[in-house]
Amino acid sequence: MAQGRCSAVLVVSLLLVSSAAVVHGVDHNVGGTTKWIKPDGSTVPENFYQKWASEEKFTAGDNLVFVYNPAGHSVLEVSATDYAACSTTTPIKRYATGNDIISVPAGPSYWICGIPSHCPAGQKFNITAAAGSSGPSSSVGTGNAVSILHVVAALAVALIASMSM
Repeated sequence: MAQGRCSAVLVVSLLLVSSAAVVHGVDHNVGGTTKWIKPDGSTVPENFYQKWASEEKFTAGDNLVFVYNPAGHSVLEVSATDYAACSTTTPIKRYATGNDIISVPAGPSYWICGIPSHCPAGQKFNITAAAGSSGPSSSVGTGNAVSILHVVAALAVALIASMSM
């Protein structure tokens, strides 16, 4: 009887571990430590965000994490046409909290600052996210930390259960 309960706890623990790895995507901190600011041409070059995006691997379900001062910036998801023109008039979505966590859609997406002069200065980037579950990335985010926490907790429960039976 005790062995049956131990096996059940082990099965539940393994299910927790496998679901934790699937549920959470990677958090991509937009701009890394520079965050979401207007490029100035020297300290932050005009192509900074596009270069940052080209060095990341994006998968649908990952998160873009925009951190910025909401008094001077915002985030707009726009069409390819509005991206090319730096048009802020008809965004797909608008974000303005200063700490926006946005789930990455599959396929191409286009992101600009909503302050009209910022996009032409280079505060914009576009990405193409692969469909499917997340793989390893150069960004380690809270999604991975939560998954690791689930794994450790599940293993602890299984170990304690097997010792008490």
